[in-house]
Amino acid sequence: ESWLHSSSLVFSCESFFEVASKILYLHVISEAHDAVFDDASKSARRLEELRKMIGVVWDSSSDVIAISVRRASTNTAVTILSPRFLKHSCGANTVFKHGHDWEDKAFVFESKLLSLSYPKFLHCIELSSGQKIPVDDNEFWSVTKPSLISIGELIVDSWSAKEKESLLLHDLQRFDTIPIRCEAKTTRLDENSLVVVLRDISERVRRFEAEKVAVSETTARVKDLEANRFTRHEVK
Repeated sequence: ESWLHSSSLVFSCESFFEVASKILYLHVISEAHDAVFDDASKSARRLEELRKMIGVVWDSSSDVIAISVRRASTNTAVTILSPRFLKHSCGANTVFKHGHDWEDKAFVFESKLLSLSYPKFLHCIELSSGQKIPVDDNEFWSVTKPSLISIGELIVDSWSAKEKESLLLHDLQRFDTIPIRCEAKTTRLDENSLVVVLRDISERVRRFEAEKVAVSETTARVKDLEANRFTRHEVK
């Protein structure tokens, strides 16, 4: 007798389609859950929302702006850096022979908050289109790595700060081994996001040192004049 005439065929078909429909339903629910509640997706959406919120400052500021979002489940932070990062880390006249034009790209990296481990560079973002661009330029990576590690350490320090707003002094390392003296203004937006504005104050530091030297020399001259007047008075 053919299996098509089996009394269990109907039951088997119904069971098969019921299981298949439940698998499909579970797949849809899982995708919806990941899209709404997944830490990585939430972090990416939050970064983009914050970047758009400060878009005007982001594009025109001469400072490096870092927006960092914490993933509570893994205790890591995903940080996006403004394009000005490239000028601070490589200098204004650096030209790369290979790869993309990095001048108008934002840079995204991930760092652990409990340890000073090396940050993990994730990708770049084309600001005009929002497209993610993998970094396959070895020259670019070797040049920016010292600054990226340095900013990763700053992000860890920023998350460790207890105040809502704090001011940190930081030496930004560069590939040419000459660090830039910087001032970092940290603002906590909420429990899981903060903004860091990194400003180059090396010129201010040099001016302060020059003023200190000038004051020291002026004070020395005044003391010499007083000593000479005292000596002349004693001689008379």
